[in-house]
Amino acid sequence: ILKNVPMTENALAQSKSKIRGALFELGVLFRERIQNYPKSIEAHKSLQERFPGSEKEADALYYLYLSHNDIDDQPGAQYYLNQLKTKYPEEKYTLALTDPTYVDNFLKETKIQENTYNEAYALFEQGEFQEVLLREAEAKEKYPENLFACKYALLGAMATG
Repeated sequence: ILKNVPMTENALAQSKSKIRGALFELGVLFRERIQNYPKSIEAHKSLQERFPGSEKEADALYYLYLSHNDIDDQPGAQYYLNQLKTKYPEEKYTLALTDPTYVDNFLKETKIQENTYNEAYALFEQGEFQEVLLREAEAKEKYPENLFACKYALLGAMATG
């Protein structure tokens, strides 16, 4: 009966991590797949109450905001938006909800990164391998959180031979 009960601090920490992840994913599934917004709220609230300050807190607050909007609970939605503003003012969710230019700027930046990668790929197809490696290095420096980092890594590996 007790074989699956965590007996060490490490095992307990792993167990709690799995519970946090499961509660978050459960809330997402209820909202995105089943459109059961009250159940989504319940799961994400449970995550907030049981594990305050968890690594998924900003994500859960965002989903709580969305789910409250989905059920036309504007005071609830506003409460979670305020939580995001207070606790995570620079988080992508907060910026997307509060800064009217954030999404446009993000989309423009994504397009620039995509075009830059496509140029590097065209150089690869032309056999300009040294130039490809230079472009890869420039992209890493210019865009530390590059959306095409994996593609650049593969392209760089192929250009190296």
